[in-house]
Amino acid sequence: MTREAKGFEEWPWPHQVYKLEVNYQAEKADHYPEGALEDSQVMLGYNKFKNLCVACHTVNLEGGEIGPELNIPQNITEYREIPYLKQFIKNPSSFRARSRMMTFDFLADEDLDSILAYLSYMADHKKLDKINAH
Repeated sequence: MTREAKGFEEWPWPHQVYKLEVNYQAEKADHYPEGALEDSQVMLGYNKFKNLCVACHTVNLEGGEIGPELNIPQNITEYREIPYLKQFIKNPSSFRARSRMMTFDFLADEDLDSILAYLSYMADHKKLDKINAH
């Protein structure tokens, strides 16, 4: 009998991982909104950003490398108006031909407001020292 015929139980569960441990004492990421209240709009926006945006975008040079950095040296909310940003996030291709950013037209206005509240909050939490380090 071949391995394929026996099924997946022949293989060790993922790469012999036997334990996962979460360390809540670990240092917070530089894109974490330090000082924001857990139930605030900023934290809601951070969680949305972490789930939807950080794979492509960076905040304080932490995150993906496909999209632009959104906080340093200037935060995106410091030079783009909120209504513009909401429209752009919902449908980037209507602003830029061949935009690599996906359409987020499924996001409710409240979701966009919370993401932009997070980004606005981070304007006061820049890690400018990281610019010279890279």
